[in-house]
Amino acid sequence: MHNGFTLIEMLVTIIIAAIVLAIGLPAMSQWQYHYCAHSSQLTHHRALNFARLQARLYGATITVCPLVDKRCHSDWNKGYSVFADSQPFGELNDGDEVLQQVKSHHKEDKLDYNRKWIKFDHNGLAYGSNGTLNLCPGGKAEYSRQVVVANTGRSKLAEVAGRSCD
Repeated sequence: MHNGFTLIEMLVTIIIAAIVLAIGLPAMSQWQYHYCAHSSQLTHHRALNFARLQARLYGATITVCPLVDKRCHSDWNKGYSVFADSQPFGELNDGDEVLQQVKSHHKEDKLDYNRKWIKFDHNGLAYGSNGTLNLCPGGKAEYSRQVVVANTGRSKLAEVAGRSCD
């Protein structure tokens, strides 16, 4: 009686393992992009809900926008800030307090909004700031997601697979 494997048995086992890995790894990559897209979408949704809640709790105007030289800017790709905003709106003044900063999950993620800022008034309403926050993780259109902001200040999640990332 022999203990162990023959060379043929070992080679067959390695070949079967290689085939299983070749089939499974691409699916794992797709799952990873899907998970990252969903995670990033939830991060942005939570940030908007946080801003709306702060506006209602403190009865103040809360602005969400990417800041460049303490002014709201239209490039959302590098992240954005949530801050209590006094007049003039859209600027981080000396008395304004930054409540949260949201950074991009990955340098290849693309994020855009159809306005320079999202502003919640003391009631949590976003009149004039409604729009769609478009997320394109890793520049891959098939994993595109959106966070839609209504005039009421509520935001909802949407999947838009196939949307252009340009």
